[in-house]
Amino acid sequence: MLRALELNPNLAEAYHFYSFYLMVRGRYEEAVDAAKRAHELDPLSLRGKCSYCRLSQRSAPLRRGN
Repeated sequence: MLRALELNPNLAEAYHFYSFYLMVRGRYEEAVDAAKRAHELDPLSLRGKCSYCRLSQRSAPLRRGN
């Protein structure tokens, strides 16, 4: 995925999958940022919008320390 983003930094789909990779690795802040970037690049994508919302919602308690 990182190679895909190096080759084309405007590839929303790569940011989408990278955000899930980061989430699984426990890097929630970065995951939310990647999902947000995917949504910015393709705002009409339902998948991107849902991913961003879901990651933001799931990571909020972890960011607050709960």
